Amino acid sequence: MPTIHLNQTELFYECQGQGNPLLFVHGLGAGAWTWEAQVLHFKNTFETWVPELRGHGRSEKTPGPYSIDIFAQDLIGFIEAQQLKEVHLVGLSMGGIIAYEVAAQRPDLVASLVIVNCGPEVSQANVQAQWAMWQREIFMHLLSMEGVSRILAARLFPDTHQAGLRQRFVKHWAKNDKLSYEAAFHALVTWKGGNCPERVKCPALFVTTPDDYTPLQLKQRYVTRMSDGRLVIVPNSRHVTPLDQPEAFNRVLAEFYEEMMELA
Repeated sequence: MPTIHLNQTELFYECQGQGNPLLFVHGLGAGAWTWEAQVLHFKNTFETWVPELRGHGRSEKTPGPYSIDIFAQDLIGFIEAQQLKEVHLVGLSMGGIIAYEVAAQRPDLVASLVIVNCGPEVSQANVQAQWAMWQREIFMHLLSMEGVSRILAARLFPDTHQAGLRQRFVKHWAKNDKLSYEAAFHALVTWKGGNCPERVKCPALFVTTPDDYTPLQLKQRYVTRMSDGRLVIVPNSRHVTPLDQPEAFNRVLAEFYEEMMELA
């Protein structure tokens, strides 16, 4: 299986297709499996790369503490080690925050940025958001990873026809290493960066849903402060849009990339 060593950290990755590099960054507790529908759709037009963050999936479970900056530096090191140029970055949830940091810190590496269902900052400005974070922390301490995964799956995919998605989510998510997951969770909720969206120089697309955790107004503020930002709302979806609305999500990405190519 493909792996890459960065600063004594082993990261797992998958790569398919040919063309310009399109790199997907998964969210907290997830892995490469999150992006299967996107890799299948885009591998004929892009060289798709799907690394798994440290402490996640098949990557090395290095000791914490973790931070968003550590994840971002890992990703920058990965891009440089693979000698990728003009990367199209797509990040979901915590992966969106990490992708944002990479684009802000190293604009020379990034051709475009897509941030899916995150701020890109962790906002606990309202009671609902605070309660969601408190619950997640309580679940981490009291339950096994499988127990946490079943609760999350029921919330993310509550509809009757989503039983298969719930089962798939639990199958993958329950494999998380608990200590690594806790370290990543605390990296996410304690992150204080992201206050300078003007640093993102490439075209940026925010993809969100009506029922996402983070407020729409927060994302709109970031969009207006970026030099080339835009926002698209995908209906009938919750937090994991690439999984619960893969066709709609793929269409949004394809239209974004087609527009950029027309303007190039």
